[in-house]
Amino acid sequence: MTELAVRERLLVSVTDLLSALPLVALVERARDSDVSDSLLPALLIDDQGQAVLSETAAFVRYQMRMTVTIIAKASSGAALSSLLNELYAQTLTAIHSDPVLQQMALINEGDLSEQRVVRDASRRIGEMSFDLLITYETAPGNPRVAI
Repeated sequence: MTELAVRERLLVSVTDLLSALPLVALVERARDSDVSDSLLPALLIDDQGQAVLSETAAFVRYQMRMTVTIIAKASSGAALSSLLNELYAQTLTAIHSDPVLQQMALINEGDLSEQRVVRDASRRIGEMSFDLLITYETAPGNPRVAI
């Protein structure tokens, strides 16, 4: 079997790592439909592309952008905010403490946004999205070989 491209390995690693978080019911990459209430809290991972930062005869350095969206429900605005912040903290802690990811790339946090949707007086659903800026290097002309 052909070895996966480095960027694919990064996406798979993040998805697998976040699937192990205890509070999360669903982790899915590139989801193309709404998430039902029964699958909350959920973490959705989206590939937002990449830019070439530098290129030499020895390596190509990329910065990939991944967006992680946390969707949760709670009975009050304060409880929802607290849950979103806890899931955010668990997500970042898992990513920054994983030795495999740390060997493959430099991972920085990008912008964060939060929004709430009131479904009824007793239940609120909210989202928090943040970007991961992932810098990695490959061999020139070979996106499957990490350097």
